[in-house]
Amino acid sequence: MVEGDEFEELDPQLHYHELPTIDRLDPLARWFIDNGMRRGIPDEGARERITLYIDKTPFEQALQLPTEKTIYALLVDRSGNVLWRAEGDCDKTKAASLQEFLKGSQRG
Repeated sequence: MVEGDEFEELDPQLHYHELPTIDRLDPLARWFIDNGMRRGIPDEGARERITLYIDKTPFEQALQLPTEKTIYALLVDRSGNVLWRAEGDCDKTKAASLQEFLKGSQRG
């Protein structure tokens, strides 16, 4: 399995973020979920990931994420433009595709 920090090594300007998204909740429910995630994730770096409590429909539409039943990897520039995307579990083919994209963008 390829981890996001492996790609950060290819390009020092790349920052990897895992963004779990949950519909808006009241503060008590968010506290309960956040604490459960902290206890269930032993890796301190992984616990620093940002949980988004948002109205998920516009978010999913804007990023063209048709289902919540799969994982999406997106490379997004500072302006919010999606430069590269993949869906499903990370595998060697998808990792190679992103690596090639990153290498090509360093040339340009």
